[in-house]
Amino acid sequence: MPFAALPGGAGDAWAACRAALADGAPGTLDPAPVNRVATFHLLRRRERLTRRRGTRTLGFAAALAALEACAYDDVLLGRVRTATLEFQLVLSPDAAEIVACFGVARAAREDL
Repeated sequence: MPFAALPGGAGDAWAACRAALADGAPGTLDPAPVNRVATFHLLRRRERLTRRRGTRTLGFAAALAALEACAYDDVLLGRVRTATLEFQLVLSPDAAEIVACFGVARAAREDL
């Protein structure tokens, strides 16, 4: 999915996500739309949990504000993964615009 070419998106998280895409990070788009309000509540809980755990995030509060203010009933969700961050993208229902973007630090894992 060519996320980097889409309009919308703002802030440090989107800038970092675009840089990751330019460096070859893989991006995926979930094809099924999800309810914007339900997604907002789910992500708000995730933000509180990551904050409580001390997990590093990038642009989470701004993404929640953008999602809450969004006029769409449904949105699409996308992801971009790097070695250290997982970016969550919220797109318009037609995948023509980035509504919000934030990053969450990926947990370090040891190979077993």
